[in-house]
Amino acid sequence: MRKRSELLFNLILVPMDALALLSSFVLAYIIRVEYSLKPTVYQIPGSEYLAALVFLLPVAIALFALAGLYSFESTRSRWREYSRVFIATSASTMFLIIVDFFSTKPIFPSKAVVIYGYVLACLAVILERFILNGLQRWLFRYKIGVRQVAVVGEGGVADDITYSIQRQPGYHLVATVASGKTALARLK
Repeated sequence: MRKRSELLFNLILVPMDALALLSSFVLAYIIRVEYSLKPTVYQIPGSEYLAALVFLLPVAIALFALAGLYSFESTRSRWREYSRVFIATSASTMFLIIVDFFSTKPIFPSKAVVIYGYVLACLAVILERFILNGLQRWLFRYKIGVRQVAVVGEGGVADDITYSIQRQPGYHLVATVASGKTALARLK
């Protein structure tokens, strides 16, 4: 059974990732088209560019889901999550490049927009997830979203599990029980 806080954080991640991706590629467009002295290869109005991005955004979110970025883990390894962000952002950008290549009308006004957008998207999604992870860990301090755990068993393995649970944020050890029969009676 999933905790409501885990569901809430996963529900928040989807629109936040979408916003980070969209805003990164819009910022890339603005930087290249509005502030660069070099003319762009294609004259693409901002409204058409934005419409294309919004239309293709669900594919990017699907690629994020396939990369496992919306799994129900209350405590994710940051480096594993950030490497998945890099992979999913790379795949999403590659998808945009392929669509642009085969499209009869180009999506990007220049190649620099793709490069800027990719770099900004990686940074924005990692920063957004860093902030949300920090918020989730802060809530753990106040026992919000924490899982209650009991360790049943004895010996070295039970001690190792107990030690791991005590060091892992998002889990609260409520009991350690040496006898399996007694523990089952208490848990029911």
